[in-house]
Amino acid sequence: MLTNGNYQSLFVSSGQGVVLIDAPEPLVQYIEPAVADATDEPITTLIYSHGHSDHIGGSHLLARPGLEIIAEEGVARFINEKQDGRRLSPSKTFHEEITLKIGSRSFALKRDEFHSPEGDLLIHLPDEKVMMAVDMIAPGWVPLLDFDITGNMFAYLGSFDRVLAYDFDAFVSGHTAHRRRISS
Repeated sequence: MLTNGNYQSLFVSSGQGVVLIDAPEPLVQYIEPAVADATDEPITTLIYSHGHSDHIGGSHLLARPGLEIIAEEGVARFINEKQDGRRLSPSKTFHEEITLKIGSRSFALKRDEFHSPEGDLLIHLPDEKVMMAVDMIAPGWVPLLDFDITGNMFAYLGSFDRVLAYDFDAFVSGHTAHRRRISS
């Protein structure tokens, strides 16, 4: 997991390239150096957790021939409609859920709608016991102000039970807790 104190991204060496989950624009300048510190493998796959530019708007800075970008169909449609140039169009899409085997790693991707109407991913790495659900909740936060842009409050409330049904030891939320010291 890589963070700048607010945003989080996750990268995993697979033996056949690095799989990156999200490319937040405020964090993207640190991703390639962090990957290079951890492995000689290049970034070959980028998975979008959802379509919001604050989490994937740095993808254009990672563009290179052969980079596979994976998104759920609803997210891919949303990105293609926006055509903002910062969020690269996915090269591979799937409907509802897929389990990817990339090198030595498995990634279970399942569509949900706890945050954005175009879709969010529950991203589970079963062998590593890691779960990633971006913008669902963050450590030290109460649920997002006005539940952020959740279009379906019942889907949001049920997302906690859906996530807890997975076997994981580490949870990556896409954000870290900002703590401000208030002096009197």
